[in-house]
Amino acid sequence: MPPKAAFNNSDASRGIQLKTDEGSTTTLSRPRAGGNRIYGLCSPCHRLTSPFDDEYVAWAKACSKAAHVRAHPDYAGDGTVVLQGARPGRFVRAALAGMASLAENLWQDHPALVESVLNGEPIAPPADLRLIVGWTQLRDRFFVEGVHRGAFVTIPIAGGPPTGIKTLPTPSATIHWFPFSLMLVHPDTGARYPHVDHTYWLAEGAEGPARDIELRLPTVGADSVVTVPLANRRSPE
Repeated sequence: MPPKAAFNNSDASRGIQLKTDEGSTTTLSRPRAGGNRIYGLCSPCHRLTSPFDDEYVAWAKACSKAAHVRAHPDYAGDGTVVLQGARPGRFVRAALAGMASLAENLWQDHPALVESVLNGEPIAPPADLRLIVGWTQLRDRFFVEGVHRGAFVTIPIAGGPPTGIKTLPTPSATIHWFPFSLMLVHPDTGARYPHVDHTYWLAEGAEGPARDIELRLPTVGADSVVTVPLANRRSPE
């Protein structure tokens, strides 16, 4: 979950979908004060990564003021925010700390990555993971999910027995929470989303020098990032 200071501190409800033979209905649970929350990192890991949260909060507050981020939900263009004195190495570790708790067994598959998130040291981005980033708007749905080691499967069945079965890794973790849409994905999967790849921020340590950056990202709706069949995805070039 994003830090409470990054727009996660008001009453929050969880959506519950009930499916029957007659259809489905969606209801909301009783609101809880203090924002949405789930069990995440263990206490020792939380103590190591919580100092990075200040960077995530600063970015969220600065970007939330941009007109294109606060626009009507149908807005689908790119938008740019200039962040002064930013430390991308801290932001990326604050984001990945939450994603590591969502992506079950990520620490087993990528121990060096998780260690870099915990200790703040620079690391070359892993070849098989990408952190992709977009804007999400205030009126859009907020959600988090993790499906690490999952797979999208397409099975053509028209005209006879299924042939040409294709699989693609599901996103390992998603945090779609105003003002950012963050996804941790395999490169082949990432090509199907409109987000921008910013995995290279890992090469900057958490204590790297502050600098001004121009963050140009696409506005992404919740319907385009929730885990759905490949038929509803944008195909790669």
